[in-house]
Amino acid sequence: SFDLGYRYSRYARFGGVNAYKADLSWKPVTTLRVRGGYQRAIRAPSLGELFAPLIAQTLPSGTPSSPTSHRLTGDPCDVNSAYRNGPNAAQVIALCEAQGVPASLIPTYTYGSESMFGVSGGNPDLQQETADTYSIGAVWNPPLESDLVRNFDLSIDYYNIKIREAIGSIALTDILQRCFNADGVSNPAYSNNNVYCKLLTRDSSSGNVALGRQLLLNLATYRTAGVDLQFDWGFGLGAVGLSDSLGALRLNSVVSYTRSFDVASLPESPVLNFAGSIGNDSVSPEIAHPHWKAVTGLSYARAGLKAGVHWRYIGAMVHQSTVLDPTSVTPGVPAYNYFDVDARYNFRNLELGVGVTNLSDREPPAVSGAPLNTDPATYDIIGRAYFINLKATF
Repeated sequence: SFDLGYRYSRYARFGGVNAYKADLSWKPVTTLRVRGGYQRAIRAPSLGELFAPLIAQTLPSGTPSSPTSHRLTGDPCDVNSAYRNGPNAAQVIALCEAQGVPASLIPTYTYGSESMFGVSGGNPDLQQETADTYSIGAVWNPPLESDLVRNFDLSIDYYNIKIREAIGSIALTDILQRCFNADGVSNPAYSNNNVYCKLLTRDSSSGNVALGRQLLLNLATYRTAGVDLQFDWGFGLGAVGLSDSLGALRLNSVVSYTRSFDVASLPESPVLNFAGSIGNDSVSPEIAHPHWKAVTGLSYARAGLKAGVHWRYIGAMVHQSTVLDPTSVTPGVPAYNYFDVDARYNFRNLELGVGVTNLSDREPPAVSGAPLNTDPATYDIIGRAYFINLKATF
């Protein structure tokens, strides 16, 4: 089968836009279906992204340098920083003075804090995001006669999503590093008129950064690619020598592998791959981008009873600062495993359910520089929780 779609939308703020798609599904044999597609999608900025008020807050600036540790994090104008002690020290000093660090303080200037004052919020000048999505995959239902493996399904899909003009923010640590050309391409002229440097304002007496602007912007590009694998397998207990009247078992799993999560904050910025890292929220409030994630469940059903155990796996990740600075010592997070159990019973038009989530009561990992010091979209911040519910149908 072949499916085509088209939609035209017109917005008062940025005019007309086109969205379209093409999907193909082909079944060369009874047991195999091949599928693929392309889609152009448009997302207009939300009211919150456009008009959220500016919020004054303390923003993380990274681990400061010391006389024995010259880092790319912290204030680049610090006399102990890797910038001041590198081959471009003269250009760095000139940029520091252009930003407002008094020349008399340059020889001894230090900044020992891991944070700076700043603002974050919406931006009424935002434009729409444009996404191009490619996918290809297959679903296999093997023609097996055995009762043990007859109900077995396997699917695998590759996806590649590219979003241009992605709405997001640039972390203050990234602003500092790119203003001072840590990557070698963001500000090779060491100019204070650089787009990153314009987001910084220094106090002319102390030399400290008095204001960092972490606003929502239309970033250049972000692209993610990976593979999703899913299988379902179920059988009655008669298939293992017992009786089907004793019930049935079902095993299912969804495994996701993220090969890349590339971000180029602005058109002239280098592409950085944040797959396998945690802490970067420049294009998504979800700051965790593990290479591997999986949800696996084993359930037992008999008559009106269904009970199961579920395993949630989140792979280990390095801290996002490591992507730009391989010498960063900011710790990442280990692999996490959560286990949940539940049971449900149906009688007539009622269903009673009970269960426990996060059975081992595991606390979320602490992530340096993250809001709430963790990622609530990925990790369980409540701890062990119990639930009971009753559902009625009429």
